[in-house]
Amino acid sequence: MNTSLTAMVETPVNRKVFATEEEGIHSLLREYIPQQVSQLQQELPTLESKHGVSFEQFAAYVHDRSVLLEGGDLSPEQRKVLGQATGQEEEDWLDSKVNREMPESWLRLLQEVSA
Repeated sequence: MNTSLTAMVETPVNRKVFATEEEGIHSLLREYIPQQVSQLQQELPTLESKHGVSFEQFAAYVHDRSVLLEGGDLSPEQRKVLGQATGQEEEDWLDSKVNREMPESWLRLLQEVSA
């Protein structure tokens, strides 16, 4: 579906859901952004409890494992196993980082669209 933003907003405006396209976009963003913030904040405890340590401790752990993987004296089998585990841990770290930092970005955007 390749519909322009203007066309998508025109329908609710034409149906008198919103007075203007700008009002429609602002209204939708004011509803959408808090939902995103809430979802990210709800996921964070789950991600932190998965490894049983704080984000900072987990970040240090993942860093240490990456250093070991890159320069440690490991057999090919150990390197393979550690590489697979480290890959998953890095994904978990990135998910946690996003869930920690994105709410602030969303809230700044909400302030901008609400101004």
